[in-house]
Order: sequence, then C-alpha cells, then structure tokens
Amino acid sequence: MTSSKVNPKEYELIHLTDYELIKFTREQNSAAWKGRLTADDYVIRDLVLGKSKIITKKPNGLMVFMLRKISDQKPVSSIELLIRRGWKFDYVNGEVVKKEVSTGCIGGVFTYPEHRGQGLAKIMVDKLMEIAKTDILKEDGFTFLYSEVGEYYAKSGFKSFEVPLVSIPLQTGKPEEGISENFKLLDYHTFEPYLKVHNEQLSKEIIKKVNKDHLSRVTLVPNSDLVDWFHLRCKYISYKLFHEEKHTKTIDFVNESYEEIVDNFIELDPKKFGIELFNESNKSIGYIIWTFDWINRTEKYATVLKIVVIDGEDKDSTSLKLLSLLRNYLLKNEDIEGQTNIKIIVWESELSQVNKEYVIEHWGSKAGLENSSRSAILINNEPEDKLLQSGQLIWEGNDKLSWF
Repeated sequence: MTSSKVNPKEYELIHLTDYELIKFTREQNSAAWKGRLTADDYVIRDLVLGKSKIITKKPNGLMVFMLRKISDQKPVSSIELLIRRGWKFDYVNGEVVKKEVSTGCIGGVFTYPEHRGQGLAKIMVDKLMEIAKTDILKEDGFTFLYSEVGEYYAKSGFKSFEVPLVSIPLQTGKPEEGISENFKLLDYHTFEPYLKVHNEQLSKEIIKKVNKDHLSRVTLVPNSDLVDWFHLRCKYISYKLFHEEKHTKTIDFVNESYEEIVDNFIELDPKKFGIELFNESNKSIGYIIWTFDWINRTEKYATVLKIVVIDGEDKDSTSLKLLSLLRNYLLKNEDIEGQTNIKIIVWESELSQVNKEYVIEHWGSKAGLENSSRSAILINNEPEDKLLQSGQLIWEGNDKLSWF
C-alpha cells in the first residue's frame, strides 16, 4: 500500500519534452547509474543513445516523465518509458493469430534523495501505468521492466520472471583445442541480417508452441536496433574511458548525427561484437552476439546478448561451439591495451541444461547466480494479466536482448 504520509492526488505526472528538464532528471540519477563515467559524460551518453534507431524509428520512442507536487510544482522523482514493437499470439478458432502490439519498458525510476521514504516511486509508477494503458500502449499492449530492487514493483501489479545468470571465468581458463575455425568475427552495426533470422525463427517457434498448448504468448519484436543500442552504449563508454584523451578528432556528441557518431567509433576498440559459425559447406549455422561492461580501468567482461542457431541444426552442439569460440576469442584478445577479459556473463535462458552442465564441469562456471536486473511484466488487459499471473499466458523473449 502507498505510504500514509502522502496523498497521490497531491502529485501530477508530466511528460517532459524540454531538453533542459530531461537533462535535469539525468543529472539527478547520474549518482546511481553513471558507473565509471563522470556525471556530465553520463548525461551526454543518454543524449547519444537518444539518437539511436531504437528510440527514433517509429513506432519506437522514449518518453521521460517527472512526478511533481501540484501545490509548489517541485519535482520529486522521474521515470522513463521506452516504447517498442511487440507481438501477441492467440489461439483462435483452431489457428494461431499473430498481432502486433505496443510495448513499454520502464527505466530510470529515481526518487530524488530528499523525497525518499514517502512511497513516491509507487505513486509515479501507478500514474504512468494508468496513462500507458489508456493513452500510450492501449489495452492490447504490455509493460515490462528490469528491477534492481527485488519485488518492489509487485506492489504495482508486475509479475516477476527472474532469469538467473551463469558466470564463466576467464582469468584461470585456457583456450579449447579442436573448436571449428570456420567462423567470422562480426563488427558492430552489422547485425541487421542476423537479427532478421532471429525475428523469423522466434515467430515460427512461438506459433509452434501456441499450436501445441493453445496458450497465448507475448514477446518483444527482435531486431538489429536492439543490438545497435547496446553496442553504441559500449562504444561511447569505451571512448570516454580509454580513447578521448588520445583521439585526434573531437566528437561533437550534441550536434553530430547518429550516423556520424557511429562512423567515428568504427576504428576504436572494442571492434568485434559477434561470431558467425559455418559448417563444412560454408553454410551459416548460427551466431552469437555480445557486448562489454567495465569493472574498472583494467578489467572488463563480456555479456552475451543472444545465441541463435539456424533452424535444422543441432541446437545444443552449435550453441556450445559458439560460446566456446567467444571464450577462446576473449582468452586470446584484450582489444583495449591494458584491459583484461575476466569473465563471460550469460543469462540462463540462453543455455540448455546440458550446456549449462558442460560449462560448470569443464570451465569452472557458476550457475544460478542472482540477476541484479530482475525481469517483471504487466499485461494491460486485466483478464489477460490474470492469465499471466496463473501461468496461462506466457512471456517469451525474456532475455538480455530485451533489457533497457
């Protein structure tokens, strides 16, 4: 329940369109999420990410909101909603009906320090969900998020579907021999044809499941814009931490276009973000995509975004080969001078049970680790949300690729 200290009717949620107000919200929450960046660089990072196609290409869009007290117009907290395309699959009259719907991913939930402990974050989330259901995403849509505060959002109706993590150590590992050499390393912003394969296969897989059990399903539509957002984020942080001081050209992040910024990053490490695997006939049989995160100035780790095996191939065997190729690549390459690759993080949803057992036994990996980004979802349509709560409606694609 909402704290008795405050009355929700005393507060209003406003949609921000003025950049200075949006900048203010990010300056406030930079203390929590800037990581190794300065507060100013964190604010610019979000400006750069705001130029990416995941945000600018319709029907996508990022909406920033502020909660403020009506009486004095004082801002107390802020929140973001990233709108993207989703699919809904229903079994109707003996066949599967696939429908495009709107999804919203909540992020940037931040109550300003002097206003905490009053239940304002819940008031803000509840007010956002009211307008999301009626005006933004409509009844057919759904909202999801990745919580850093456990089951907090259950108070606003969200159902958690936590995916544990697998950590694969690299500092004590050695490259595996006998892994296929018939592969290609992939540069950033080259993933459009690969995600098209995943898009088509995911749709077929879900239709097959719905035909079998007749249960409705929802998912975010996968496309290369999701991957490009991760890699732009990675490149920007790398530039700020390791390249800016010695880079001969100054990048005008505020005024340069998305395409210009992407081009400026091409020659900067890290350069490789994926591996495509081929069979003996040089036919593509699968690919793996990752991004990098920095622990400090001398250590980084790779987070797997997606492993895709082409239809008709041995999924377990091909997935393990792809993960082995990534592991070998990271053990042999540091990319950035002085940077050590210390581990690979994989969401357990990417690994079969047999592959999970293999990486534990042979690579000294740890599984079942708590995911600091706990997935949660709320279906806008109340009867369908009750089906979700009871397991009669299923959320597909609950993985790192959908994260925001």
